[in-house]
Amino acid sequence: MTGEPERLYRTVHDHQVSMCGVLPMTALLSCARALRGEPARPELIAYATSADAHGDRDRCVGYASVLVP
Repeated sequence: MTGEPERLYRTVHDHQVSMCGVLPMTALLSCARALRGEPARPELIAYATSADAHGDRDRCVGYASVLVP
């Protein structure tokens, strides 16, 4: 993860990723960069899918927990 808001948005758009919250996350990364004067350094805390709960890997969604210090 780079912490660059433009790169996140472009990647999601160009690769047609279905990501809930892409606009709020882009805004958060932009605000973090404005406040810090440099890109944020997001850290992946955890990742899981709905298949972890019910086992159906053919139809599942992913969840990420990301810390933006």
